Amino acid sequence: MQTARAPGRRLEAGAVLGIIALLGLLVAPLPFTGDQALFAGGARQLAHGAVLYRDFWDVKQPGIYLFYLGGGSVLGYSEVALHLFELAYQLAFAVVLIVTLRDRFTHRWIGPLVPLLILGTYYATIEPVQLGQVESLVGFPLYVTLWCAVRGVESSSARARWLFASGLAGGLVLVLKLVLAPIVGGFWLLAAWQIARAVPTGRRRAAASGLGAIALGVLIPIGIAIAYFAAYGQLETVRWTYFTVSSRATGIAGRPLSRLTEGGVKTAARWALPLALGAIGLITTARRGWDRLELGLVAWLVLGVPVFLVQHWWIYTYAMFLVPVGILAGHGLDTIVGAWSRLHRRARLALVAAAVLLLVPAAARVASNGRDVASHGFALSTKDRTELRSDLEPDYEPARIWARLAQVRRAPSAYVLGNPLDLYVADRPQAISINGWSPEQYPSDVWARLRSELERARPEEIVVDKFSREIMHDRSPSTLRAINRLYESFGGFRTDTWYRLRPPR
Repeated sequence: MQTARAPGRRLEAGAVLGIIALLGLLVAPLPFTGDQALFAGGARQLAHGAVLYRDFWDVKQPGIYLFYLGGGSVLGYSEVALHLFELAYQLAFAVVLIVTLRDRFTHRWIGPLVPLLILGTYYATIEPVQLGQVESLVGFPLYVTLWCAVRGVESSSARARWLFASGLAGGLVLVLKLVLAPIVGGFWLLAAWQIARAVPTGRRRAAASGLGAIALGVLIPIGIAIAYFAAYGQLETVRWTYFTVSSRATGIAGRPLSRLTEGGVKTAARWALPLALGAIGLITTARRGWDRLELGLVAWLVLGVPVFLVQHWWIYTYAMFLVPVGILAGHGLDTIVGAWSRLHRRARLALVAAAVLLLVPAAARVASNGRDVASHGFALSTKDRTELRSDLEPDYEPARIWARLAQVRRAPSAYVLGNPLDLYVADRPQAISINGWSPEQYPSDVWARLRSELERARPEEIVVDKFSREIMHDRSPSTLRAINRLYESFGGFRTDTWYRLRPPR
């Protein structure tokens, strides 16, 4: 009987992976926004020998640039190539979910559906700005961190190996985003507490031994990163970036409540079905008592709330919750299926109707993405892809025009205080280390570095958009004065002003 069910489960898993792949392929032609252009452009500079933080500075941890560097090295740095690289990564995550969750549900066929509730929802409800973000990628190592920690608690004979693996995955999480430390720390404290409860004597020693194995795993990715920055003399810059600039950036930029409510409403509508199923699953598991994995998922949700709130509330940050929501949704579906035969016909019809209604926002988003791609010839030609990008991302057009003219002028160096799409489309490195994206987050010492580097490097051309100019006027007028002293305007497009270096007197 077991062998007869196995081919059916493989077919189900294959169908789920196929649906996720189709949804991912649908959005692969979507354009980069400023964030992805920054990551891709920075990774491209690293591929040509630049050193992170010395030659290309960003407030983020190195993990996102390593991801784009890996994708660019394998498939190239185009939008489609890097979106396909992410799709391959998410499909690998789906396989891990299928394998690790196969025995966790009463109805075993639900396990392979969980990746669809997570990654299918992700790709079905995506906007261009949400693709390839840290929060979209970090679910994989966060889940592995939790799952390995649970296995370490449950397997006394292989405990050290599983906890070491948990530490290794958690270290990758921290290399991607340091602010997620409370979540991985919560997983490990839960594991230590559960190990201590499981042994009759020597509880402190057992817990300390487990944490020691975790620490050894963490040290590998963190140690490699530290060694890299130490080799290039960047440890002080790293300290300044993570613990001075990062702590001040959010307060400087501000977090309008409208951004929180708009993103929250959109996300709740588009995730309506997994959220509803997840609520049922949460209630069900709470009533019967959470097992170790479920307790970790609850910790993920609870600890994730303050982690989310200290950030900028952009819509892509909600993705950090999608994994626990999707797994709990699997438990909710398991509960409904178990009670199905006992339900009255009207109750069944009501549940089906409710599911269909909850899927409407996600279906509308899929239809919108599909319409955009289909109306541009399915983005099969270069011309179709160019027009799709210009239609969906307004900043592509000024970037494309400046890139074309810059190629004609052959200016040897350039810098952009504005959307990094300009440099990405032109395939040009930024002339100084401090990137010009999101200057509203920069404290005075970042502006001082930017101004000092501009005056020292004096790139041949710079681009300044209206927003950055207003920020400089308010927060760093000395930088604006330096630009006006060193450069003269020679044109522009929409909100961008183009400057060239004044001839020497």
